[in-house]
Amino acid sequence: MVNAAVTPAALRAASPAPLAAPAPRLWLHGDGPLSGLLAEALCAAGAAVHAHAPQAGAGAGADAETACATAAGALDGLDALVCVADPLPAAATADAIVAAALVATQRLLGSAKAATGHWTRARTPGSIVVVCDIAGLCGREGLAASAAASGALLGMARSLAKELGRRQIAVNAVCHGFVAGLDTGSALNGAEQRLFGAMGLGKPVTAAMLAADVLFLAGGGHGLTGQVLHADDGLVI
Repeated sequence: MVNAAVTPAALRAASPAPLAAPAPRLWLHGDGPLSGLLAEALCAAGAAVHAHAPQAGAGAGADAETACATAAGALDGLDALVCVADPLPAAATADAIVAAALVATQRLLGSAKAATGHWTRARTPGSIVVVCDIAGLCGREGLAASAAASGALLGMARSLAKELGRRQIAVNAVCHGFVAGLDTGSALNGAEQRLFGAMGLGKPVTAAMLAADVLFLAGGGHGLTGQVLHADDGLVI
């Protein structure tokens, strides 16, 4: 009896198809145009998304707890919290800038506390992803309010990463530059246009690109926490 040679192609054909990864279950916390664009892009990428628009002045207490429970119930569980800081108006008073930073951090702290409680009770790991403006890292002309809010969120995200690591909860951030289809309240000045134009950098990213970065961080298995991805096409290098 002669045994036929077993080729790699035959082995692949005989092997069972890999199981598809389950759709990540995301609680998206945000209330502006960027939140809407990102929610649509995440759904298009196959994620299960429950979007929550926080009430004005809320997010640090009962509103966040209720929203988290609602999201976990609707999604039959929760894999990640995505906290989105939508761009803020360029024209802002000093009081408005302080208020923007306060509201942003209250919302992140409240939603993170609620999600952490859920994962702790369920004894499962989790992931928190903050999405905010690159102005929080480098500053941008006319974006004092967004820079203040984003900078505060990034500092809090790093602190939460250190606090929640023992609970197997990763905390990371995605900082965006210009976003296609969204008025971020900023534009390149003449000198910047010439500089970035010569390098072919600084172009708007799409909501789908942002969604891909969020899904990468939300999915786990990457060994990252307390880190910041720059989704800005090279505005900051």
